Amino acid sequence: MKKLAETGVVVYALKQKSQLNSLILRELSARKGIPLPVYSDGVNMIFWQPFTKALKVILSFLGKLIFKRNILSPYKAGYLKRIVLEKKSAIINLGGSEFIEDKYSDDPLCNC
Repeated sequence: MKKLAETGVVVYALKQKSQLNSLILRELSARKGIPLPVYSDGVNMIFWQPFTKALKVILSFLGKLIFKRNILSPYKAGYLKRIVLEKKSAIINLGGSEFIEDKYSDDPLCNC
């Protein structure tokens, strides 16, 4: 994996969307010295971020609530595509949550 990461971008694929599986994958990648995912498709990652970045996200969210602005979808913003182009690792989820049906979930492979 380390050798492959030197020549390309590591995109981890999980069978189903899960906060726990994403956190486990992040922890294992840190232990093994392989690229850490900086984004997990459809999973709230605010607790994964350094404090200053998490605070910035919270303040942005509050600002959007106060000023009644729409919160931009990561799909519409092209966030996953931008991360991959920046050669950062990400997690995509090939299916929805095992426990919660999400009929509005987009296919991450179609949005890259």
